[in-house]
Amino acid sequence: VTLGDPRGIGPEITRKALADPRIQALGIAWHVIGPTGTEQPVNEVIGAWTPTGEPVVDAARAGTLAGLAVMRATDLALRGEVQG
Repeated sequence: VTLGDPRGIGPEITRKALADPRIQALGIAWHVIGPTGTEQPVNEVIGAWTPTGEPVVDAARAGTLAGLAVMRATDLALRGEVQG
């Protein structure tokens, strides 16, 4: 699972979904990829989310982190370490 934009609802929705007993009952070992600094712990850290309060800087950094998470997930899938 990639978290997407750390400024958005992705980390919150991921945290809530993974805590849901119906999701836990699936018995899937979820692998979360994203930055530290959100409310969702991650298995694969691709950087740290630390908002600056500058909208343009934060948007650029958030986009970079979201892209890095997708790239890392793709790499893990191509190596057969995760499925999706």
